[in-house]
Amino acid sequence: MNATNGGVTADWIPEYGFHLRKAGVQFDAIRVDGDAGRRLADLMEELLNLIG
Repeated sequence: MNATNGGVTADWIPEYGFHLRKAGVQFDAIRVDGDAGRRLADLMEELLNLIG
């Protein structure tokens, strides 16, 4: 997907598409908007419950 950022002007949000950023040593972060993001968050929670 190559969606625009909807006019957001934060310097760490790319104008369109995606951009890899170093997020941390112990964690990484991703941004997924809309229904796909909600489904991904739910799946990640489910997976963590399986291993936790």
